[in-house]
Amino acid sequence: MQTNFSPSTNIIRDSHHEIDYIVTNNSKEVSQEIINNYNSGRKFINLIGSYGTGKSSFLGALRQHLINKKN
Repeated sequence: MQTNFSPSTNIIRDSHHEIDYIVTNNSKEVSQEIINNYNSGRKFINLIGSYGTGKSSFLGALRQHLINKKN
């Protein structure tokens, strides 16, 4: 079976795929910042970074965690 590999994550295209995300210290800090901002009344965050740094993968993993599909 041929599989198509893409080094990038597309939030819409890959939303139904389970993500095997490796949690890093940086992603823990960003997650905590998002939670703190939300709890203080800020309902948005601007997540910026260079191409290929894992922004979309992080958001996909966070989404799966929030809908209780995966820890």
